[in-house]
Amino acid sequence: MNRIDYFTLWIYNTIMAEMLFSSYLLTEICAKKYSEIEREIYSRDRDYLLKVSESDLINYLKEKYSFSPIILKLNEMGTKELRDNIKGDTEFIVSIPFEGNKELFFYRASTSFNSPPKGWIDHYENKLELSIKIPPDSLNNIKVEDKTKIQFDNLKSMIEKNIEWINKEALGFNNELPRFIQKKIQDRKKQILRDDHIIAALNIPFKRTEISKTFEIPDIKQKISIELPEVGKEKFEPPFTLSDENYANILKIIQNMIIAMERSPTTFSKLKEEELRDFILVYLNGIFEGEAMGETFNGDGRTDILIRHKGKNVFIAECKFWDGSKSIIDAIDQLLSYTSWRDTKTALIIFNKNKNFSEVLKKIEEIVLNHKNCKELIKKESESNLKYLFHHKDDKNKELYLSILAFNIPNK
Repeated sequence: MNRIDYFTLWIYNTIMAEMLFSSYLLTEICAKKYSEIEREIYSRDRDYLLKVSESDLINYLKEKYSFSPIILKLNEMGTKELRDNIKGDTEFIVSIPFEGNKELFFYRASTSFNSPPKGWIDHYENKLELSIKIPPDSLNNIKVEDKTKIQFDNLKSMIEKNIEWINKEALGFNNELPRFIQKKIQDRKKQILRDDHIIAALNIPFKRTEISKTFEIPDIKQKISIELPEVGKEKFEPPFTLSDENYANILKIIQNMIIAMERSPTTFSKLKEEELRDFILVYLNGIFEGEAMGETFNGDGRTDILIRHKGKNVFIAECKFWDGSKSIIDAIDQLLSYTSWRDTKTALIIFNKNKNFSEVLKKIEEIVLNHKNCKELIKKESESNLKYLFHHKDDKNKELYLSILAFNIPNK
């Protein structure tokens, strides 16, 4: 063997080879990430944090700080042979491509082997490389193939078990991130608003200092380009909103009313959309003391059901008969056109007189989720009661709830 071959082997065996899954405890890395997330949230300008879409910011931070689990591409692995190294062994280098965060190969899970496996990472091609050595006295042994296979299988098994342990903890961290991020964002918002109230009570002019927008770059490298959600430059003003509890109560009232309609097809099957809406309004007015209105101007048109409190809108709803996919898309667009910037609690009440109500419900769920303004399905109370998060037609950072209440009004 010439000098270059010896040097190559020395690089592989002395410098590049490392003890895998042993350098840092993953729990310590996760704790560091939690601190970095909190620091990033608290470094944001107050108006930005109060105005930005909370779900968008949560998704941004989750994508930025989460781990991508390791996936070995065993069907693409290959080998190369290095002959006659210094000790006289024959060595095979097994190369296994992988996907995911390469840093996870160097973190130690809470469960781990006392003697971690040894290997190295090709950072340019995302490959795990392992060394399989055959001692000289084994070369004439007819069972050398079996010994080599056992050596490789044992090493591969150790690697796969470590990956299983580290991926499990990494995915647990990923799953916990949204809850942690949301709490830190809400804690920061509460702190900002509390400080504003204190300053207002002091009645002393207060000059804000611009918080530095630079912050420490995380040690963990990210391959994906992640963009921070943008907001407008105008000052944040707290909106007037209906509480989630009262929103749920209004939906429950409507649901109970229409379930009664479903049970009396003789009375209600012959009614038109406006007449069904009027029954709902009568019921709502009995509870909200005349503040529930129908065919009321709001936004760009007249909305079917509008509940106001002290002159401010708290709830908007539209009533529609199912007439195919387009009828639902049009109804959502119509409802969004009625909502002003401050309207955050809405509902679409769908009446069905066709057969196969179950098929209609499946189509409705798919249609709503694929609407251009829909962000996500938040909760599925039942097949006919779904709560979605939407953004306003003119402002992607201003969010609103849109609940779908679907009912079957069969022919008598």
